[in-house]
Amino acid sequence: MEKMIIIIDLHCDATMPLGAYEFGGGNKYSRSLINLLLKNQVPFIYITRQKFKNLEEFCTLGNHQYFYRIKLGNLGVCDKDFIQNYKQDAITEIEKILKDFSGYHPIFHSIYWSSGEVALYFARKYHSYFIHTVSSNAKRKILQGAGDDNPGNRTQIEQNVFDNAKYIICSSISEAEDIQNLYSISSEKTILTGRWVERAYTNPYINYAGNPSTYTFNDIMPAHYVPHSMQENNKTTDQHHIGAVQKAYLFVGRIHKNKGLIQIIKAWCKIYRESEQNTPSLWIVGGTPDDIENFRADYCHDKVIENAEKAQKILWWGTLNEEGISTLMQKALVFVMHSKYESSGNVILEAMAHALPIIATPYGYAKDYITHNENGFLVSYDDIYSLKKYMEYFRKQPYFSNYMGRLAREKFYDIINSWDFSQSHLTLYGIHTSVEGVEYTHKKLEVPKYSVDIFPHTFCPPDISFIRNLISKHIESYIVDIDRIALNIPACVWEVNTSDGKYYFYYLYTMLNIKCIDSDQEELLLTKYQRTKLFCKKCQHAKIKIYYIDNSNGYALLDQLFEDADA
Repeated sequence: MEKMIIIIDLHCDATMPLGAYEFGGGNKYSRSLINLLLKNQVPFIYITRQKFKNLEEFCTLGNHQYFYRIKLGNLGVCDKDFIQNYKQDAITEIEKILKDFSGYHPIFHSIYWSSGEVALYFARKYHSYFIHTVSSNAKRKILQGAGDDNPGNRTQIEQNVFDNAKYIICSSISEAEDIQNLYSISSEKTILTGRWVERAYTNPYINYAGNPSTYTFNDIMPAHYVPHSMQENNKTTDQHHIGAVQKAYLFVGRIHKNKGLIQIIKAWCKIYRESEQNTPSLWIVGGTPDDIENFRADYCHDKVIENAEKAQKILWWGTLNEEGISTLMQKALVFVMHSKYESSGNVILEAMAHALPIIATPYGYAKDYITHNENGFLVSYDDIYSLKKYMEYFRKQPYFSNYMGRLAREKFYDIINSWDFSQSHLTLYGIHTSVEGVEYTHKKLEVPKYSVDIFPHTFCPPDISFIRNLISKHIESYIVDIDRIALNIPACVWEVNTSDGKYYFYYLYTMLNIKCIDSDQEELLLTKYQRTKLFCKKCQHAKIKIYYIDNSNGYALLDQLFEDADA
């Protein structure tokens, strides 16, 4: 008998726009699941709740693939916390649907706790099993002080659902640990599947500077073969900083008090009071017009907010599709997320895919994958002082966005390629054939300490053949081999073994200046030119022989290793 996957998703609706009302990560997950089954021609029925009376109650999506919306009393779009009161109505409506599919063997999959009870009923009735996707859990919400909207019986229902589900799908490490530790569920039963990230985020066809992609010298030939002028002098013009400075703080999510938007706006206003027009704009993505106006009426009474909105320093973008969000991410300085509780937070992955650093509370993917002061910053919920401090780092040193963002992007590809969302789900359904998943290809990039790789200050280490040809003109001995060595200094260093001893070749790249965080008077960048001149002076003071120096390109050849490369 052919299997039919019955997805019971009474809280979400996979077709709804993300960020509107209460539609968020759960909707995105359901949509990914439907796309997976459609792509692999797996028979399924997706059942959700009718939230808008004008939406169709039934449609066929593909061959033996169906979409149903059932009516549960007079529940409105934001009545998720009352769904459990309509358990019997949901069972009655779903039974009407399933009676037309008696020729299939049903496998049930529930999403969110209120659907889990219904799936448990049907799994027992049809002598089958059910898989449950968590989305969030009551006990963790209570621990984080975000359980004020939990119905009184939610914890007990969740425990029953988790105990009886064959498998429990978790999207983050943190979520899996919660289910194991807070609900005493075995690790063998909790399955980490990760999430899909849409192509609009992984392949936006624009570069780190936010410009349309084009061919670079690196695509044709190494850029270090192209002669450079002495343009990288002591001062960098304001025009050179345009790509880094003219960006914004970005928030993407539901317009809800527990998402931390109140705190983000307060922190931004503190910066704006001190810096006014020098403050990067705050872009807020999410919400219907009603969501936004209600939020503003409740929480945005500060005159500073009104003035900032008039000056277009605070922009409410409303609900956008993936392409729209991707466009803003490419023009953002840093992604700011301050949720009171988060089970995963798919938008964090999307921002990391765009080479955006993250400022977030330590929950979900932020807890799992953001390393403080490396690819972003972690801030305790409602700590507005720290939130403002780290947001201001990016105002004072906008090149943090480029440096930390590249580290975030490298981490994203490590994460996404460790998951197998497609195969994991189908295996849990008992479908063991190999399926075509989403391929995330990426050429691994080098991100040395405090390096900058944004036009015109590109990070382009020379290749070994270039180094060999260059230094052969300045030493008489025969070059045996050239090897890159790892040092914890802001420079790329190669050991050059020759017939009469060792030499060391340095590439002193342009790097961001950390001191400008403490003083607005400091230069944002320390250029190759500046660093090489200072390095040369340090070598002379240390009586180290320099065989070759190129201030413009940041090259130096020494007769011994010298680790004082900090500018």
